[in-house]
Amino acid sequence: MDERYLLRYEKISDARYIGHIDFIRMFQRAVRRAGLPAASTGGYNPRMKFTVALALPLGYAGYSEYAELVTTRRVPCGEVADLLNSNLPAGVRITGARFLNEKEKGPASSVRAAAYEAVLNDACVSTEQIENYLNGLPEEERPISLEVANGNKIIMTVAQGIVKNIKPSMVVSSLCDRTRIRYDPIGTTYSRLELYKTGDGALTPMFDG
Repeated sequence: MDERYLLRYEKISDARYIGHIDFIRMFQRAVRRAGLPAASTGGYNPRMKFTVALALPLGYAGYSEYAELVTTRRVPCGEVADLLNSNLPAGVRITGARFLNEKEKGPASSVRAAAYEAVLNDACVSTEQIENYLNGLPEEERPISLEVANGNKIIMTVAQGIVKNIKPSMVVSSLCDRTRIRYDPIGTTYSRLELYKTGDGALTPMFDG
């Protein structure tokens, strides 16, 4: 019987510049080198049953990313993590692994929101500017949460997934435009901090069972 695993991993440092398709191929090679009994789809073009929850934009760091891996037999979660970490490149590391039960949806169809941090280059934002910006936004464009830390760090939670997608870069550029703050799209760095699903009417981290 196939076993489904939810893998939590980070993609940081130079790994940020690995494109999504190349990242999928790299991860699949790591699964094969680790000797894990990965399950495959049928048909004339079988593919490994490995799915990333939400593609990470090129250049973004990811500190709590998720993927689903299906195997043909059960392997202890700790062993799966150790074997993969021995075969993944620098900047990519498994930080958690657990079984998905039969009733749980895969991470790709469960994502409803994501938390990001944007660090501005040579610019500062005040709490008052954040409040004024939010007050002028239509409901459909509003992030779930938006705050500033240390003047140049914008921390936000935005709707993302198959239902609705708000890009963090659009929030930052819109904020800077409406508050007349200089926005440097090249110098601004982005990190994804967490992905969320819905549970009991609230957002919960993807790894929570």
